[in-house]
Amino acid sequence: MARRPLRGTPSAALLSILLAPARAAASDDAPARDEHERAAASPDDTPATTGESPATTGEIPPDDDEAPPPRAPDAPARGAAADAAPRPADAPPTRRWAFVSLRQDFAWVDGDRVCSPEVQRAGDFSCFRANGTQYLGTPRPEDAATVSGGAIATTRVLATYQHFLGTHWAAAATAGVVLRGGGPRSVGRDARSFFPFHLEGQLSWWPSGAPARGGGPSGFALVGGGLAQIDSKFSLAVREDPSAPPPPSQLDNPERQTLDVYRKTGTGFAAIGGGIAASTSRSLIWRLAVEAMASFPAFGVGAALEAGVGFDL
Repeated sequence: MARRPLRGTPSAALLSILLAPARAAASDDAPARDEHERAAASPDDTPATTGESPATTGEIPPDDDEAPPPRAPDAPARGAAADAAPRPADAPPTRRWAFVSLRQDFAWVDGDRVCSPEVQRAGDFSCFRANGTQYLGTPRPEDAATVSGGAIATTRVLATYQHFLGTHWAAAATAGVVLRGGGPRSVGRDARSFFPFHLEGQLSWWPSGAPARGGGPSGFALVGGGLAQIDSKFSLAVREDPSAPPPPSQLDNPERQTLDVYRKTGTGFAAIGGGIAASTSRSLIWRLAVEAMASFPAFGVGAALEAGVGFDL
């Protein structure tokens, strides 16, 4: 058996001196080997050392459980994609108007020997004396000459409800009553009383659409028709024809007098026209219109001016 040298001997001391540098080098390399082994064992679990801590950069590292899934660089964010997606256009609100208006009728008067007995019996013209009774005499031919021209006719107050059918079309229903201008009832078996009401239906077209609430005016064109009697009035001075016998029921006609002459047309009519309208606030509207009319079966032509105010419902 070999004998192990003792530490206290000169040989043991010499061996310790010779091995001391090797031991020091192995001790210095141990931490580096440990670090290399740990990095090789778990390369994904050890964060890279950048020299900056999260507290220094002001960034909070994401939690592994809450980290969002990766997406392509060009993919838009979820909120941006929702905002960019096309939306269906909102349907325009239904527009309904209700308004009242004042309407003035005008008529074209054309006739020959308008106050003669034969013309009055036809019913187109009626002549009345100052006391309100119908003239039954026979005027001189030169006094009952041809008349032609425009005359002011009936004045009406109307109430209208208008419903817009989309953006460019509207339908309206109108009812009203005559304020002035209706002639008295003529004498005779076929004479009829004045028709004092106004009933009309209209269809209008708005090229630029219905006027916006609080916006500027918009123009429109219209067609309409209904029931209305249009009476016009003018004055005519006549002298009695001495060659004609006076009527038995009217022997008090003076030699000369001024008669009120009424031209009666209707009671049906058709109209075409146009105008402008605007909504000055969220509810108030105004409307101006002009119409050209033809009446039947008692034929006549004329025009009407109408101005109204109301509400946008």
